[in-house]
Amino acid sequence: MTSGIKGRAGGRNTLTQRDVDQLLWGVAPYNFLRPSRISKDHRLQLEPIFSRFALSVQSTLSSRLRIPVDVTCSFEQATFSEYILSIGNPCAAFTFSLYPDDPRLCVLDLSTDLAFFILDRLFGGPGEMGGFQRALTVVERTVARGIADKMVMHFKEAWQDHLIL
Repeated sequence: MTSGIKGRAGGRNTLTQRDVDQLLWGVAPYNFLRPSRISKDHRLQLEPIFSRFALSVQSTLSSRLRIPVDVTCSFEQATFSEYILSIGNPCAAFTFSLYPDDPRLCVLDLSTDLAFFILDRLFGGPGEMGGFQRALTVVERTVARGIADKMVMHFKEAWQDHLIL
C-alpha cells in the first residue's frame, strides 16, 4: 500500500487536504444502532483479562465483607440503548475514566441489590438482600463509591498490559 505523501518539509511528511481526504475516505463513522460484533478470537483474548479482574474483585470483597465471595465475569456486547434499558431504576451506577482528564466515561453498575448487600455487610449487618427500591442515601453512595473505586482500580490493573493508562 502506498501513501501518496510525497512532500517533505523539515524532515517531516506534510499532508495536503487531498491527502487527508483520501485517508479519511476509508474511515466509517461508528454506528451506535448496529455496532460491529466482537469476533471469537477477540473474545478469547478478553477472557483472561476479565478473569484476572474477577479474581481481584473477589479477593477485595471477601476481605472487606468478611465472608467468602465468588465473583465471575462474563461480557456481552449491546447497543447503548439496550444497556440503558437494562439498568434498574433507581441504580447504583458510577462513572469513571480510564485516563486522567479523559472526557470519555465508563460506567460501573453495582445494581441496587448488590450495593445494599455490600453496604449492609460493611455497616455490620448480616448482608440481607432486602429488595430495597430506593436510591442510595448520600452516606451510602459515598461508601459504595469507595467500593466502586476499588473495583475500577482492579479493572485498570487487569488491562494494564493491554492499554496505555
